[in-house]
Amino acid sequence: DHVIRDEKDYYRHLNYIHQNPVKHGLVKRMSTYRWSSIHQFIQDEGKDWVIDCFRSYPIIDFQAGIVD
Repeated sequence: DHVIRDEKDYYRHLNYIHQNPVKHGLVKRMSTYRWSSIHQFIQDEGKDWVIDCFRSYPIIDFQAGIVD
């Protein structure tokens, strides 16, 4: 059980969710996971925003590529 504490915590959790298909070996790149909401974020906010989100709010165990 976890309550989002602030903006930083929100974006770290969002990044964690987007990174999960890569972490669990379903895909090599997040952007190739068909059911990910990352596609909507790329469409609404832009690819640069998504990349900046991962740089600004990194996940400790994140190792894979961000987007194509």
